[in-house]
Amino acid sequence: GYKWGASGLEEARAQLAEAARTGEIAKAAQAAAQQRLDEQLKAQALVLEAQLKAQDDAFSVQKQELEASLGRANQRVAALAGQRQGAEKELAQIREQMRGADGGQLEALRQREAQVLALEQKLARQQDGLICLRQQVPDDEVQTLNQVLAALRP
Repeated sequence: GYKWGASGLEEARAQLAEAARTGEIAKAAQAAAQQRLDEQLKAQALVLEAQLKAQDDAFSVQKQELEASLGRANQRVAALAGQRQGAEKELAQIREQMRGADGGQLEALRQREAQVLALEQKLARQQDGLICLRQQVPDDEVQTLNQVLAALRP
């Protein structure tokens, strides 16, 4: 009986040693896999950080361009107002001349009136558009616009 018990004990010790080696191998494999994952995550984080910086830089440039454009909007609105006043004065002069005109001269004045009226309307649309650009947009509308634009980007 002693031999049988001793051989069983040696076999159990061998199995235990094999299990310990297998555990150490698995632990080493897990550590290596964890290290690879950590390195991959760091690499991805660096890529994302670079992408975010590029987007932030692009946004800053766009913001500066927009601010510069909006800064000039007041000057352009004033210039358009002056042009509209000139067109309105010319329309008043043409209409005054039309009262005493006849025949071919009247037809020429009507054509000029139509041209100046079209110009005045164009200037008014431009001026209204610039005034609209200067208006503040509610934050929730900006968020909605950003969400729509983000969905359109690849």
